[in-house]
Amino acid sequence: MTEPGSGPAATLLDELLPTFEVVERHATELPVPPAAAWRLVRETDFGRSAVIRVLFRLRGLTPRFRPAGRGGRARIRLDDFVRAGFLDLGQRGGRELVVGTVVGPAADGGRLGPDAFAALRSPGHIKIAMSFLVAPAGTGALVSTETRVHATDRASRRRFAAYWLLVGPFSALIRRRMLALLRAGAR
Repeated sequence: MTEPGSGPAATLLDELLPTFEVVERHATELPVPPAAAWRLVRETDFGRSAVIRVLFRLRGLTPRFRPAGRGGRARIRLDDFVRAGFLDLGQRGGRELVVGTVVGPAADGGRLGPDAFAALRSPGHIKIAMSFLVAPAGTGALVSTETRVHATDRASRRRFAAYWLLVGPFSALIRRRMLALLRAGAR
C-alpha cells in the first residue's frame, strides 16, 4: 500500500486517491509541444484500436460509448468516458485529466463528485481513478497515464485482488495501446 506524502499533492490524482493498493503507470514521449500533446490526449479516438474495442466489449463497456460512424464502431475519447458513466474527477490546467469509478453501495449511479470520491471511506467500496498527465520533456512532451485502485476494507481488497489477477494485464495492454495511438497521432 502506498501512503500519501508529507508535502503538498503534486497532481490532482494525488489529491483524489493518495492511498492505493494497485497502481499501473505507463508513459511515452511525443515529439510535439505540450499543448499539442494535450489536444491529442483529448481528441484521439482510442476506439480506432481493435484491441481496445475487443477488450472493452469483453468488459461490457462498448455499449456505453456511442458509435463513431457508419460502421457502428464505438468512439472512445476521454470525454466519452464520462458520457459512458465514468466519474469526471477533474482537470488541471490543460495538463491533467482524471476519470474514475466506484464499485460498491455508495457508487450512487455515477453521480459522485470529486470531493465525495476522495472522502469515501466506508467499507465495501473499490475506488478506481485513471489519469492522463502531459508534461514538458526536452523539445516535446511526456504523456503518462496512471491507474490507481483503493479498496476501503480487507474483504474488498481480497475480492479485487482476485479480479485484478485476471484483468490487470489487459488493463495494462489498453493503456499501452492508448499511448501507441497518441504516438501515431503525433507524427
